[in-house]
Amino acid sequence: MGSYYKKIDKSVLESGKITIPDDEINLLLDVSKMNVGESIDLILQFNNRKYKGKIAYKNRNSKKNKGKPYYQLTYELGLTKELKKEFIQTFLAIETEKISCNESEKYHITSDNINREVVKFQAKHENLITVSPFLKIGTEYDRLFQKIIEMNLLDLDKNDKEKDIISYSSTWIPISDLNKHKEVKNVVYYLVDTINKEVYIGSAHNLGKRVKPNREEIPGWNIFKYEVINPKYTGLLVKIEYHSIRAFASFLDNVGGESSLGISEYKLNNKVWSKCK
Repeated sequence: MGSYYKKIDKSVLESGKITIPDDEINLLLDVSKMNVGESIDLILQFNNRKYKGKIAYKNRNSKKNKGKPYYQLTYELGLTKELKKEFIQTFLAIETEKISCNESEKYHITSDNINREVVKFQAKHENLITVSPFLKIGTEYDRLFQKIIEMNLLDLDKNDKEKDIISYSSTWIPISDLNKHKEVKNVVYYLVDTINKEVYIGSAHNLGKRVKPNREEIPGWNIFKYEVINPKYTGLLVKIEYHSIRAFASFLDNVGGESSLGISEYKLNNKVWSKCK
């Protein structure tokens, strides 16, 4: 086992699907017994957070490469977003290419002619791969663009994504990491107290201004997640929040007195129901 180094490109930052050469795949995983069509589940760790992924052995669909299987590393989109914030220089070059291609301009900087940034994938032990920057080009504007990416303001792929109400859904995050997400805008959030088995749902134009430790409605909450609403639909933010509350109330016992299936030991702590009906 060892490390695999990959130049940052669209496969790393957008699709989360990376083709790994046959002569380098064993740096990450023993694939000697893998057959075409099989895959192995992995955990990828970046900045002390873990993301689901897998390595698959796949057949190519193109006529040119028919019969030449390949190894593909894939990971969840939450990691692609974090990598965009890490490799600002390449991400902005890729976005510039998109804009310039649409406008038929030829003078733009591209991801092919800048000094490429590089990410390192390192096998730690069975089915765990750490992800870290190997070559990173910093600028004085990095912090600004990290915030812009966090708020999804540079999501320029407008084809199908314009139709999606939810533009980003986070994983479950410990309360200790709340400060890392306090500037996120236009979200429906979910607070959970895993000790007392309680859930609370809310919405916020700024996550950090609404979500705080020891909140009155659920003082013992210790993990949270959030969904970022597509800017096109921010006018529906509160309605989306109420829809989520109604959905949870139909399954969980709740303090609002709504009938539910009671399928979990968790209880919904939202009290205001008149606005939700």
